[in-house]
Amino acid sequence: MNKKLLAAAVGATLVAAPVFSAQAAKVKVYGKALVEAVNVDSSTGATVSDAAGRGDSQIQQGDRNGRSRWGMKATQDLGNGMKAIANFEFKLDPSNNDDETNRQQWVGLQGGFGKVYFGRDHSAYKRTGGVKWDPYTASFLQARRSGGMSGDSMGHNGFRNDLIGYQTPKGLGGFSADVQFVVEEQGGSDGEYHIGAKYKTGALELIAKANHNENNDTDAVAVGARYKTGGFTGFIQFEDTEHGGSIRPNGTRIVRQLGDGEFLLVGAGYKFGNNLLHGNVGNFDSNTTGGTDVDYFALGLTHFFDKKTRVFVGFANSDVDKVDDVDMFGAGIRFDF
Repeated sequence: MNKKLLAAAVGATLVAAPVFSAQAAKVKVYGKALVEAVNVDSSTGATVSDAAGRGDSQIQQGDRNGRSRWGMKATQDLGNGMKAIANFEFKLDPSNNDDETNRQQWVGLQGGFGKVYFGRDHSAYKRTGGVKWDPYTASFLQARRSGGMSGDSMGHNGFRNDLIGYQTPKGLGGFSADVQFVVEEQGGSDGEYHIGAKYKTGALELIAKANHNENNDTDAVAVGARYKTGGFTGFIQFEDTEHGGSIRPNGTRIVRQLGDGEFLLVGAGYKFGNNLLHGNVGNFDSNTTGGTDVDYFALGLTHFFDKKTRVFVGFANSDVDKVDDVDMFGAGIRFDF
């Protein structure tokens, strides 16, 4: 009798094991690592505000623009087409012994209704068009914080805390939307929203986005278009913003806050074989009397060893009216895993 009970218990365990395994959460560890060596030539060579000093023909090495990071994504099937999801991500710098800092950290639910999530994340304004279109994002060649598009966390940099977010499901005829709110908090934020919308049809993608910060009563709106055919990609983005953010060529701040004005960014690239040649041209036109205008240009060549490993070389310039004219020439390597 005992042998029959033992056999039955073992059999039940073997049958149940796949069921429990299927219900276990799936966890994926991922990361990106980038190191650049950049010659930065400042017209003033001055130390500005609380940023690191800039010198004539100074060599800067490392990841000064925040590309390197590692993170974990977790999903668990809840049945009926719904799953629980979470993402935690941390900044790294391969060239320096800097401590890890938090990037995104959120938890939510996803299903046929779309995605609902809560926590700290990129803003919908940031990830609609903008940094998704610029192949140089988070490198010394990038358009954001260089004069091509707004920077800082109400623009195209950083993250927003205490978000309540919703993303539409796939299959809406090429349309998708990303909506976020920060509710009013006692002793904290007075509320804000971020909205991004995309429409894709064939080779054309159109975007529109907006945000509002109740704390300082500032707004931003932007529209853009991207066209891809064969090896060619071209895009244009226009922003009208009251919080233009800082200017930081290769991570060194030379303007604290641009304020009210318009950004225009045009980019074009051609991929041939495993190589991409791409250029950006942009500018910021200040609406403030005595404000700061900025012109930006970048040209780079990237070679892809595969989808995850690349090397690149390029030149960028940020001409900041009445402040500085910064030339940058450098190269880098990036590995995604």
